[in-house]
Amino acid sequence: MQATEKINAVIIDDEPPCIDSLVAKLNDHCPEVNIRQTCSSADEGVKAIYTHRPHLVFLDVNMPGEDGFSVLQRSRDIHYEVIFTTAYDKYALRAFQFNALNYLLKPVSAADVVDSIKRFNEQAHIRTSLQQIESLLSQVHQHQQNMDKIAIPTLTGYRFIPIKNIIRLESDSNYTSFHLQGEPSVLVSKTLKEYEELLGAETFVRVHHSHLINLAHLVEYRKGQGGVAVMADGSEIEVSVRKKADLLARLPLR
Repeated sequence: MQATEKINAVIIDDEPPCIDSLVAKLNDHCPEVNIRQTCSSADEGVKAIYTHRPHLVFLDVNMPGEDGFSVLQRSRDIHYEVIFTTAYDKYALRAFQFNALNYLLKPVSAADVVDSIKRFNEQAHIRTSLQQIESLLSQVHQHQQNMDKIAIPTLTGYRFIPIKNIIRLESDSNYTSFHLQGEPSVLVSKTLKEYEELLGAETFVRVHHSHLINLAHLVEYRKGQGGVAVMADGSEIEVSVRKKADLLARLPLR
């Protein structure tokens, strides 16, 4: 669709005040958005999507009963773009950022609404792929299960790797190599920075611009200008001078 055309939209949210607030902001600041229907449940939302075939759906993630992800799964044969509305915490939001999907953090501001529609128009030629949505579902469900596994894309789908089995991650330009305990390494077409943000800093630490290590598999630290991290797989990872203090601060030194 052209950016100047009307954007037919459906809003799905179980909280009437949130719907009213979003409708008011869209009416006041985004006249190009034509709200075809507002819905207060996943079931009502799916029916609205099939009825109106909207360009855009504002979708609340966390709803009682069937949640927003159920809407995605039940309407996966209809093409539409999604702007998620969510009150999820910062950690779970990494999943949205990681998959390059648009979201509004509650309470939603007028500026954020305007920005989200601007991005929708600018990226109207870029379709959100089913793979992106499925990756989002995997990552957020992992968050809900305390992130004990991570989903990495393969040619045939996704492979679920226990985080505890990841010894280290190594950057290779725009790719990342997963070095695993007792298994061959796996090359993934995402950057190391993206996985660093997704995995968080509780167990993993960046020791070099091209290396992220799992502290659970660190067996020795050798002193030096930056030092060397010796991992459980026998690899010796150079620690950059700039990252040395970060690493030492994370070690149980006495």
